Amino acid sequence: AQLRGEPRAAGRPEDTGVSERIAVDAVMHVERELGYLPEEQDHSNPGFDILSKDPIDGGLRFIEVKGRVSGAPNFTVTRTEILTALNKPEAFVLAMVTVVDGAAEEVRYVRQPFAGSEDAFFDTTSVDYNWRKLFARGEDPA
Repeated sequence: AQLRGEPRAAGRPEDTGVSERIAVDAVMHVERELGYLPEEQDHSNPGFDILSKDPIDGGLRFIEVKGRVSGAPNFTVTRTEILTALNKPEAFVLAMVTVVDGAAEEVRYVRQPFAGSEDAFFDTTSVDYNWRKLFARGEDPA
C-alpha cells in the first residue's frame, strides 16, 4: 500500500527507533482502513507489535512491524518473533514498511515469512534477513 500524508515522527529516520515508530503508526493506520481494530502492544511484549481484531468474526492477527529507510540492506528478527510466526502461521503477519524522508512510503504484508525451525536456532537470539528479498515476497495489505 502506498501511503501519502502520514504523520512524521520527530528525529532522524535513519535511526531505527524513529523508523520503527513511523512504521508502527503506518500499520495501525492501514489496519483501521481495512476495518480491523488494531491495538499496539507493550514494547516488552515479545513476538509481535500489533494485535489486530476482525470486528466481524473476532479473528486475531499478530503483526510484527519492521520499518527501514529505503535502501537499508537488512533487518533483524528475534528468535521470539520467529517462534511466534511458526506457532501462529495463519494469523501472523510480518508488516514491512519503507520509510522515505521521515514518512512511511509503502507497506507490504508478508505471510508465513519464515521457513521453519532452522530460522529459530535455539542458541541464537536473532537472525538478520535481506530486506529487499523478503520485501519482494510481500503483498499489499489485505
